Amino acid sequence: MLTYVKYLEYCKIKLVKRIKIVTDSVSCIPKEIIKKLDIKVVPFYFKIDNKEYKDGIDIDTRDVYKFVEEGYPFRAYPPKVEDFLNVFNSLKEKVILCITLSSTFSACIRNCKIAKEMVKDKKIEVIDSLNGAAGEGLLAIYASRLSEKGKKLTEIVSLTKRLATRIKTVVMLDTIKYVFRTGRIPKTLSNFGSLFSLKPILMLHNGKIKPVKLVRNKDRGIQKLLEILLREKEPLHVVVMHADDEIEGRKLVKKIKETVAVREIFLTEFTPIMGFATGKKLIGVSFYSERGEL
Repeated sequence: MLTYVKYLEYCKIKLVKRIKIVTDSVSCIPKEIIKKLDIKVVPFYFKIDNKEYKDGIDIDTRDVYKFVEEGYPFRAYPPKVEDFLNVFNSLKEKVILCITLSSTFSACIRNCKIAKEMVKDKKIEVIDSLNGAAGEGLLAIYASRLSEKGKKLTEIVSLTKRLATRIKTVVMLDTIKYVFRTGRIPKTLSNFGSLFSLKPILMLHNGKIKPVKLVRNKDRGIQKLLEILLREKEPLHVVVMHADDEIEGRKLVKKIKETVAVREIFLTEFTPIMGFATGKKLIGVSFYSERGEL
C-alpha cells in the first residue's frame, strides 16, 4: 500500500530534473540498456586502411575484427572536442555527468574537459572511470540509476568516484601477439607466448593494467576468471565481454550464474577500439561487489 510519505517521496523524485549521463563508446554498454537508461554515448573514431569510421555507428563490430585479423593498418582515437561540445549543447538537460575511458589510455577525458569549459549555460562534471570497456560501462549504468533515484549531482559524483576505485576488469586474450603491437610488452615475451600458445590473463583496476596469469588453454583461463570472482564479496554486478565469440560469452554467463551469487549479469561485445590490442576471441568480465562500502 502506498503511504502518504512514500507518495510524497515519489512525487519529489518525479519533479527532480534528471541529470544526464554521458559516456564514450568504449564503455561497451548494450544498446537495450543505453535506451532504457537514456545514456548518451559519444563514439570513438578509428581508421582502417586510411578510411575513418565512428565506433558502433559506421561499421559492424565483426567487420572491424575481420580487418584487425587480416592485418589492415588500424588507428583509434577519441571523440574530438567538438564532438563533446555538440553533444553537450544538444542535450535538453542542464546538468550533465560525463564518464570517460581511463586517462591512462586516452586523451578522451582531456577533450571532454575542454568542451566542458566552453559550455557556459550548463553544469557539467567529468569523471575518469579509471577503467575501460564494460568496467567504464558499469560506472555509467550506476550513475544513471542514481540519477533516476533523484540524487543530487554532488552525491552522484562522490559515489561514482568511489565506485570507480573498486570496479575491476579481467580479460583472457586468445593470443599474446596483438598486445605486442601496442608496445606494452617486450617482443621477446610476445614471441615466447605465441610459441607456446599461451593465453595471458590481464586485470585493469584503478587505471593500471597488470598481468594475472599465463594459461595454456581456454578452460584453465575460464576457471581462473571464476576464481577471481569468487574471491569478491557477493552479490556481484557482472558484465561478461566477448570479442566476436558470442557462444563462449554465453557459456561463461551460464557458468558464472551457476558458481557465483550475482545481483545482475549481462553479456556484451568487447569494444574493437581496445580489441585492436587484444585480437579476436577475447573473453572477460567487469565487476564490482554490491557489499563494498560506498
